[in-house]
Amino acid sequence: MTNGRVKLGATTLMELGFAFQQAHFQALTKAGELVPLLSERAGRSQIVSASDEWIEGDRIIYLLHDPTPLL
Repeated sequence: MTNGRVKLGATTLMELGFAFQQAHFQALTKAGELVPLLSERAGRSQIVSASDEWIEGDRIIYLLHDPTPLL
């Protein structure tokens, strides 16, 4: 991230498209564009660690780099 602008976001991993969602999140994380913060599963929230495995139904709260230029 070069300009320091980020957006707070959340998504729920759904059965339909789960593999794509998981791969997309992993790619954005490796590129430094996305930082997962919390996961919610079965009514419990926990801080995300690098070794966490996500499952369908998990809600992920994250920071996403916002490349939108300031005008």
